[in-house]
Amino acid sequence: MQSLKMNLSNEDILFFLKKKNITSFNLNGLYKYFGIKTKNERKLLKKSIKELIKNENIKKENGIFFLLDKKEIKSVKNRIIGYKSPIKDFYIVCKTFKIKPSFPDEVLKEAEVIAFIPENEIKNRKDYRNHIVFTIDGEDAKDLDDAVGIYEDTDYTTLFVHIADVSFYVKEGSLLDKEAYKRGTSIYLADRVVPMLPKIISNGICSLNPNEDRLSMSVEITFDKNFNITNYKIEPGIIKSCRRFTYEEVEEIINNKKKDDLYNILKSMEKLARGLREKRFKEGSIDFDIPETKIVCDNKSRPIKIKIQERLFSHYIIEEFMLSANRVIAEIMQKNNTGLFRVHEDPDEDKLNHFKKIANSLGFDTKGLKKPKHFQEFIEKIKNTNYNYILNTLLLRSMKQAYYHHENLGHFGLAFDIYTHFTSPIRRYPDLVVHRIIKDIISFESSKVRKNTLMLSKIGEYTSKMERIAAEAERAIVKRKAIHFLKDKLNKSFTGIVSGFIEKGIFVSLDDMGIEGMIPRTLLPSFKYEKNIGFKDGNKSLTLGTRVKVKLISLNLNKETIDFTLEQIY
Repeated sequence: MQSLKMNLSNEDILFFLKKKNITSFNLNGLYKYFGIKTKNERKLLKKSIKELIKNENIKKENGIFFLLDKKEIKSVKNRIIGYKSPIKDFYIVCKTFKIKPSFPDEVLKEAEVIAFIPENEIKNRKDYRNHIVFTIDGEDAKDLDDAVGIYEDTDYTTLFVHIADVSFYVKEGSLLDKEAYKRGTSIYLADRVVPMLPKIISNGICSLNPNEDRLSMSVEITFDKNFNITNYKIEPGIIKSCRRFTYEEVEEIINNKKKDDLYNILKSMEKLARGLREKRFKEGSIDFDIPETKIVCDNKSRPIKIKIQERLFSHYIIEEFMLSANRVIAEIMQKNNTGLFRVHEDPDEDKLNHFKKIANSLGFDTKGLKKPKHFQEFIEKIKNTNYNYILNTLLLRSMKQAYYHHENLGHFGLAFDIYTHFTSPIRRYPDLVVHRIIKDIISFESSKVRKNTLMLSKIGEYTSKMERIAAEAERAIVKRKAIHFLKDKLNKSFTGIVSGFIEKGIFVSLDDMGIEGMIPRTLLPSFKYEKNIGFKDGNKSLTLGTRVKVKLISLNLNKETIDFTLEQIY
């Protein structure tokens, strides 16, 4: 910035701040940025800053300066820029990512006409209505894709995984099918959902609601005592779920904190899931220990609680059962030389080498980090350290993204030779396609897609793209809700951990919430940035995993940014 040192105009300063996206700073930080050293240069800059404050281009609070956008000045209240009613978040995110919340009238009409079980369809299916099957889902779930049942004998255990038969209602080439393909996936935006299918389908006739007859695609899997699959079969079925469990209810029952008539069945499920999980990790599956952020909103979309989602063993029960069903279905497709697979390729070598350098700098040995089981061993090694969250996150980022493909390329993260998605056809279009393929294979219903490699390739590419858009939209809504949640907490202090850094500043993840914000470099004038290391000031350092105390100083809903200032390094 040498050329801007003398004769700085107010316009020069504003142009520089906006170009560098500097929204908050102190004078020492600005001196560093402009390379200003002499008393006269500092005097000139201070004069310009005073004029910019007078002209409402900049605002000063508690010794920190904030850049104001002319359009935002009227909206500035307690350093919350661009504040809007939380209920607007949903529509803003939908507009940003070109998401359509509503369905065309003709699609809704088509859904209404078909949302029932034809009497003559029941005789074509295996009747599981006298079996004990039930759903286990989140408390706020409304689209119940899967129900489970179990039969345990002395030498073997049979698992029943019943998946909603969405393909019976959503026929290839129908208006519903075209709309579902266009959407690709349901999108979960905090307190609202943009479903892939109309509610009369997703929450109605296809949702495995308790005490209601529902059509299913049912997978029966038999395991021996060592949790190896010895037999399986697929049946188009009809079920009647006897119960709608939440994860929390199941957890209480299996831990003997609550009495229930289905205790023995749930304990059999727990036993099977533990065995499958232990076996899977022995064979190399990677279990990233990264907590999810849970946002609880009131009826006006205002976030009233943000917390780290607790992982219960009841979550793992459903996870293991769905993994087993997906593997069986993938194997059937592979044997029949067709399919739409969920693939996850080996990590990118450059990204992995970058991760190794960071882990090594923190004192961890990364030699031999090649196969999935080596990654899992590394994760176990760091589990009880201060770097657990950081290194898990960085390791995940070094991985390639999973995607859908018409060829089986294996799944690195799960350490599976073959894998697919079959268990969520209400909310994922690829699962719906897989159902059609399986029905054709077992000669229950023909499908154009089964032998059409070009079509499968196109579906895989497009739905992978829509999945990424959905993930970005879901991250955006979390950031917006976090800003709303923090709006009455300005100037309050929080503890957290340095979760990343770039030349512009330090990212900090707050404890107990998982909310991430930034300490701008302009508020760290005495610290020097060191590439791949962090920021250093003599003996003090801000590197990955450093625990810090920060103060919340600024929220910008338009740019979806949260700014902190550093108070203490632990």
